[in-house]
Amino acid sequence: SVTIDTAAPAAPTGLAFATDSATTGDGLTNDTTPTLSGTAEANATIAILRDGVQIDTTTADGAGAWSWTEASALADGSYSYTATATDTAGNVSVSSSALSVTVDATAPTIASVTLPANATYKIGDTLELRLTFSESVLLAGGTPQLALDIGGTTRQALYTSGAGTTELVFQYTVQSGDLDADGIALGSLALSGATLRDAAGNDATLTLPATGSTAGILVDGVAPTISSVAVPADDTYGVGET
Repeated sequence: SVTIDTAAPAAPTGLAFATDSATTGDGLTNDTTPTLSGTAEANATIAILRDGVQIDTTTADGAGAWSWTEASALADGSYSYTATATDTAGNVSVSSSALSVTVDATAPTIASVTLPANATYKIGDTLELRLTFSESVLLAGGTPQLALDIGGTTRQALYTSGAGTTELVFQYTVQSGDLDADGIALGSLALSGATLRDAAGNDATLTLPATGSTAGILVDGVAPTISSVAVPADDTYGVGET
């Protein structure tokens, strides 16, 4: 007997990708070779199209499930994937709904550091530093610290605000005994148990860039004390004498 099949299969459905390294469903990943998957007619040949151009094929299994992985790393950017199904009789479906995937495999970096104004900072004064990143960063799980060298003593400026933006703010309050007469120095940035990533899940690079001179950022947290008292000579002083 001869079976004639001229009916086009249904378009592939349920297109999804992995690994979704960011918020589920936002279409953003740091995986440069994402894996696509979906469902179609059982045993159909699935044509994969990226930005409207067919790039490969794969085959659905007996239950209609299929998956396919990019063979070469994609550059950062946005891509639109669609798929068609060809049944065993050669009938081709219409295109699936598009799946948008944005690849971002570039780690955020610290682009610049805004230093405190040149001044002498006393007990209770705040040294504020701002780190500007190359893109918005997300903070979770701890409080980052930025080390400061104040007169040879390491102090920590603590993160105070800015998560979700490109600029993180760190502050240190001058303590009694802090003293630096030739300018503070910056140390390193430590996460202290936190994670600092972009929206795609790339860990931020913590290297600080070169900054301007810190020679004018002075600290004097030493309160003056009375070191000696000069008293009048031993004598008997009358009215009007000093």
